[in-house]
Amino acid sequence: MVLEQVETLVAAGYREITLTGVDIGTTAGPGSPHDPRRADLPHRRHARPPVAQALVGAAAYFTRELREVVSGSPVVAPHLHLPLQSGSDRVLRLMRRPYNTRMYRALVESLAGAIPDLGLGTDLIVGHPGERDEDFEATFDLVRELPCSYLHVFAYSDRKGTEAGRLPERVPSRAIRERSRRLRELGREKNLVFRRGMIGRRREVLVLAERDRDTGLHSGLTSNYVEVVFDGPDGLARRFAPVTITGVTAEHTFAALEEATA
Repeated sequence: MVLEQVETLVAAGYREITLTGVDIGTTAGPGSPHDPRRADLPHRRHARPPVAQALVGAAAYFTRELREVVSGSPVVAPHLHLPLQSGSDRVLRLMRRPYNTRMYRALVESLAGAIPDLGLGTDLIVGHPGERDEDFEATFDLVRELPCSYLHVFAYSDRKGTEAGRLPERVPSRAIRERSRRLRELGREKNLVFRRGMIGRRREVLVLAERDRDTGLHSGLTSNYVEVVFDGPDGLARRFAPVTITGVTAEHTFAALEEATA
């Protein structure tokens, strides 16, 4: 069913397919959580012509089979989103997450070592009930050390009927705001460093339908999920275009369109 949908979208002209879901890195089929069929879909896409990029987002950890496919398939884009939520094992236990920071670090470092120029995003929840100062500092330190290219930072909010909503040790709003500010600032710094590392590199971008509002230039996404802006003729939208990254600011990544395409 999924493969049929992918082929239909590709035939209709779609250039990028996103494979996503809840805990797609864990149980895939009947039986063991390490069922090798977990890697079946991207592996079968690997066997077909690379007519589209496949952007794979995933949850806490992958099976060995899925890691091998993601790091070796020419149709899987070098962009992964791996939610961490907290860098404190104590808080992860409160959240009932099925992983710990050692497992997460090992996965991320393995993927970053196997996938050149990997764009890696993560989710973080700030202020979960029971999160103490030392828990937050553990999160901050871990994220600072990991090769993340961007962060999604969320302030904890109660949800009626949830286990977390009944936990004691509520984190004051002021502390949540300050912790969120620090993580978001760290995320901006890491993203800037990641984009600076792309200067002078040739990348193929998927040109978006709308031009960048601030600059009026074309806007496109690299396979590792960096939005770049560049000058060029009309008619490039929804096409792949080769560019060279020329510079970055806090807000933009600039590129030059290759002359043959222009």
